[in-house]
Amino acid sequence: MIYFGSAAYTLIHGSVHFFEIDQTGTIWDSTKSLGTNVLGVGLMTLITAFTPIGIKGVFEDAGKEGGLVAGITAWIAFVAYYVIGIKEKVYALTYINVTIFLSIFGARTLLLKKNDEQRLNFYMGPSVLLTVLAMTANIAVMCIEPLACKAWFASVGGHIWFDVTLWLMMMSIMTLK
Repeated sequence: MIYFGSAAYTLIHGSVHFFEIDQTGTIWDSTKSLGTNVLGVGLMTLITAFTPIGIKGVFEDAGKEGGLVAGITAWIAFVAYYVIGIKEKVYALTYINVTIFLSIFGARTLLLKKNDEQRLNFYMGPSVLLTVLAMTANIAVMCIEPLACKAWFASVGGHIWFDVTLWLMMMSIMTLK
């Protein structure tokens, strides 16, 4: 399941970069048509659909009720905060990824006890060191991508580095059963 989820996410991520040629300005721009604005917010909402899925899964692992409601509430709040608060398109993909990471890893931190087997098993792929390295690389690229893309990161394949590190991270936490 994680494999298919990471593959789908990578395809969506890449297609957003492909169609979003101009990353300047705000995500909701009064000089553009309503359809264009709705499409931009809609894509961001679709991509962050991992938020309620991740939170619901953590609630289930913790044996708690209300995960879907909490997940959908967080999802709507995150999207609204971006559209109303942050606004700038250049930060969209970093914000989306931080949202997904916070929803999955943050919920695990808040809901599962420090030594809970469900919490620990999530990070126990084939190698703990590989997981730590892959997550660190993904987070580093995720932060560098919007800030240094036009200056130099795009010239060294910037966007593909994120997709590669995301895939490595997802594979590092997979266990074959």
